[in-house]
Amino acid sequence: MPEAGFTWCGSECAPSGFIDEYPLGWQLSALPSVAGAQFVNPQQPDQIAVYKRLDNPTMAADQLLAAEIQTTYASKPGYEAPQPPTGQAATIGGETWSTATIAYMSDNQTKEHVAVCVTVHQGKIFVMEFQAPDAQFAQVSTAYYNIMIGKFQFIQTGTP
Repeated sequence: MPEAGFTWCGSECAPSGFIDEYPLGWQLSALPSVAGAQFVNPQQPDQIAVYKRLDNPTMAADQLLAAEIQTTYASKPGYEAPQPPTGQAATIGGETWSTATIAYMSDNQTKEHVAVCVTVHQGKIFVMEFQAPDAQFAQVSTAYYNIMIGKFQFIQTGTP
């Protein structure tokens, strides 16, 4: 049973090796170039959660975290590197994840806050990215992201 105000990403997310809840009314879409899903608040399109699964990890989670941040965010305007740069450990879905937060300026000059989490689970890389305007990030995390993180579950790829 999902939390009040949430729904399951089951059959859409299961092929990527996980299931989770996401807020009712948010738009779920597949990612264009990797396995995973993106959840966007249509009322505020810079409230975004992205879950990716990549194959064949070649580095440890903290190195993969640094590479993800460098590839996805470092070239954005107003990019602020993570503090501390090594990332912190968090337990999500029973695994230890390497996490860091960064900031950048969006096209409309809003400072965006992004929490990035990376782990290697059963030979696959899993990445979660949670974004919201910096001024709203704590509130959005409490209302949505913390629940999503708390309900995240790994599953065997291909099982419902």
